[in-house]
Amino acid sequence: MSALLDVILPVFLVIGFGYIVARRGLYTDSAVDGVMRYAQSFALPVLLFKNVATLDLGTAFAPGMLLSFYIGAFSGFAFGFCVAHFVAKRPLTDSVAIAFACTFSNSLLLGVPITERAYGAEALAGNFAIISIHAPLIYTFGIIMMEWARSRSTPGSSHADLARQVLRGVFTQPLVVGLLCGFVVNLSGLPQPGFFTAALEMMARSALPAALFGLGGVL
Repeated sequence: MSALLDVILPVFLVIGFGYIVARRGLYTDSAVDGVMRYAQSFALPVLLFKNVATLDLGTAFAPGMLLSFYIGAFSGFAFGFCVAHFVAKRPLTDSVAIAFACTFSNSLLLGVPITERAYGAEALAGNFAIISIHAPLIYTFGIIMMEWARSRSTPGSSHADLARQVLRGVFTQPLVVGLLCGFVVNLSGLPQPGFFTAALEMMARSALPAALFGLGGVL
């Protein structure tokens, strides 16, 4: 039990700290928005870039690990959609949005710090392998499903329009941009000067604490 608390409790204490200071009015809504914008649009993409750029692609992408994770993720989508649409009788667009939420397990904000505390930084290769294809895969799937639901509700949109909306929606996401840049550096072998990696490390270290604190403020 003590080991479990040592691993998990610090992560939720940071979230709880953000919740308390925002709840008591010591941190305004606009300040919380600023923290989350910094974390999601800048620090987390830098964290993903840094780790994907140095990831051993040959060993990190274990098929069994990826299948076990994504079978669960897509099963969550199917379950959420069926319950929302067929049981709760929600419209198609609502059902897709609910199912999209059921697909995510917060593998970045919670998965990375908990895994690191439990097994050390050297155990994070699997986490980053999953995360490296998570946003492009799940965002693409979710946007396609949402546009399909909208087209059923508002007929007349073309497949070309749908493709443009999907591509624009996926590839303008800061997390996806960070991931793609990381893959470019990894596959090309571009050298990273020491001053550059030092700056990346500084921002990457701030990403998860800022995001967890901001998450508490949002809650």
